[in-house]
Formats: sequence, C-alpha cells, structure tokens
Amino acid sequence: MLVDPPDFIAGWIDMKLLRVGAESSCHVTLALSIFIIMGITLERYQVVLTNPSIRQSAAEKSTGVLILKFLTPALVSAVLFNLPRILSKNESLQSNTEFLRFQIIFQLFHPIGTTGLLPLILLGILTFKMFTRIPLNSSVQGQPREFPVQMQVQTSVDSGNQEIQTTTVLQNRPIRKRARDFKLAQLVIVLALVFLTLNFPRLAIGIYEVLQLQKILNCQQGGEFYFPPTLQWKMDIFAQLGAVLKASLNLLILLILDDSFRKTIGRVCRFKVNPSNKRTDTRRSVASGEENETRL
Repeated sequence: MLVDPPDFIAGWIDMKLLRVGAESSCHVTLALSIFIIMGITLERYQVVLTNPSIRQSAAEKSTGVLILKFLTPALVSAVLFNLPRILSKNESLQSNTEFLRFQIIFQLFHPIGTTGLLPLILLGILTFKMFTRIPLNSSVQGQPREFPVQMQVQTSVDSGNQEIQTTTVLQNRPIRKRARDFKLAQLVIVLALVFLTLNFPRLAIGIYEVLQLQKILNCQQGGEFYFPPTLQWKMDIFAQLGAVLKASLNLLILLILDDSFRKTIGRVCRFKVNPSNKRTDTRRSVASGEENETRL
C-alpha cells in the first residue's frame, strides 16, 4: 500500500509523509529494542556478579518506575542517533553536499557502531561472564538450602514489661531469590544469543558499507549516485527478516523459559482455572482414594 497506494487512500493521506514516518519509526524502534536488550543484560550482570543489592532496590520501586528506568534513556538515545536520518528526508537537505557527507560518515557511529559492533562486544562479554558464574548445583537452583538467621521476638510478661528474646530460625528465602536471579540471567543469555545471531546479517552489511565508504564519497563528490551491488540488496532482505524473527522469537522464548511471564500472560488473557472445578476435582480424588481403601 505504501509503494502503490489505491486512489481512495492516496486521496486523503499524504503518502510521502506516511513513508517518511514509517521508515523513521522503523529505525527508531529497532535501535530502541537493541538498547533495551543491552540495558537488561547489563542489569542482570550486575545482579549476578557485581552488585546483588540492585535486586533489593529494584523490588522497592514500582513497575512503572522500573519500565521508565530502561525505556527513557533507550528511547532518547534511539531518537537522537536517528535524527540525521530523519532530517535527511527534507528535500532542502538532500541537495546539501556537506550534510550528505556528514550523514555518510555518521553511519560509522550509528548504526554500525551503536547497534552493530557495540552490542556484539558488550553482549558477548557479559553473557560469557554470566554463563561461567551461574552455578550448576541443584541445591542452588532446584532445591534451595536453609540457613540460620537470628531474629528478635518481643514477648509480654505479667508485669506489663516486654522481654526481648533472640530466636534462631531457618530461612531459605534469600537462596530462592538468588536462584531466581540465576534463572533470569539464563533467560537473558538466551535472548542475547538469539539477538546476536539474527543481528549478524545487519552487522555484515554495515561492515561492507564501511569498506565501500571511499567509493560512496567519490560518487558524492562527483555528483553521481552510488548504487549498491546486488549482493548487498539480497543481504538486506535477510537483515530485515532477522529483525522480524528477533521480535517474534522474544515472546516465544519468554513463554517457554519464564514461568512468571506465562502466569502473567494467562491472567491477562483470562486463562484461569475455575476454583469450583478445582474443588470438584479434589473431592473426586478423595472419594476415589476412599473407595480404593475400602476395596483393600
């Protein structure tokens, strides 16, 4: 519809403005998703390896604050880095040779550097370090161990005074929280590896454009257009397909690996088990058990 819009649509919609908005939003949202993945991976790395107290501070904040914590800097960076691309759609700037030269050189920084090489290096290092530090001991991940914690309990006496007693109890909640941190780190590692794999065609195109930068500048200085080779157009198709698959697989990975995400989706979609059915099933199981005991 954007390439060859019908007459009834082209009559009341500015198709040129729609194309510019669609292309600009595509680049902004792609950079936004990459920056969010890097931010989440860095947060999991700090929790697992360097600063576990971040989890406690995050638990004290509301969900909206946590979302804004990751979304705001990623969105601001995505818009600023894609600002030259958005401004390049202006017809007056398209004929400005200095701006075109700046835009060509700026591509070395974004998207090649910010959404290509930087995620490859950062996510590669962080995921490798997290993978080597996640324990494989079942007592940490599967069956949390208990450890003694001293608690002060106040008890009242007949005279009205309060007596403070120190009691040693067994708690396993911190170990369970730590196991939850490791499980989330494993989930982030899977998401990062899928991203790195599907983002490789896009990175390859960016590296190839860097190698052809001198030819592009020569064409621009001579007032000629640079036409990429056919292989680059074909690779661009795989790069766009990788971006679509990456966005689609993230939801599937979360549904498979994250129990809490499945439960949340179930509550949102109202896939709940009827409590009356639960009680009926329990009564049936108890009745069948009594019948078996009677037969025995």
